[in-house]
Amino acid sequence: MQRSKRYLSSLLFAGAMIVPVMVAGCEAGVRYYDADHRDYHRWNHGEDRYYHLYWSDRHENYREWTSLNEREQGDYWRWRHEHH
Repeated sequence: MQRSKRYLSSLLFAGAMIVPVMVAGCEAGVRYYDADHRDYHRWNHGEDRYYHLYWSDRHENYREWTSLNEREQGDYWRWRHEHH
């Protein structure tokens, strides 16, 4: 009984230490470099909202970021800098 309590408390402590790190990592997002403006952008929830708005403004069907070529990504970053 004592052994199982010790095991369970260790497991709970490990979980309590790991979860905040995982959540912070997911929230931070991936960074992309904008060569024209020489800056980095974090792809997080806020950037994703702007990206959907970009496609809405263009009146075109949504496309995944990873499917765009460099010129198309550059077009988005130019639009993004104009729409803070």
